[in-house]
Amino acid sequence: MKKDKKKRAGQKKESDDKKAGTFETLAKLAEALEVEPYELLLPQNAAVNFDSRKTKLLMKQLRRNVAETMDTIENFLASD
Repeated sequence: MKKDKKKRAGQKKESDDKKAGTFETLAKLAEALEVEPYELLLPQNAAVNFDSRKTKLLMKQLRRNVAETMDTIENFLASD
């Protein structure tokens, strides 16, 4: 009976290793396809829902940050 428990424990460890390998493979595939890993797990015809209000807010913040960065670069270049 003790041998069975040890054998099962060993099998469990192997399956854990396989799961870790699967996640690494998923990440590598996603990187190669230039997508996020979760996108590979979505059903084929699933639409990804975006919160348009949050997206608009993020775009506004991005534009502001880019504008501030450009101003900083222009000021730096003008001071030379």
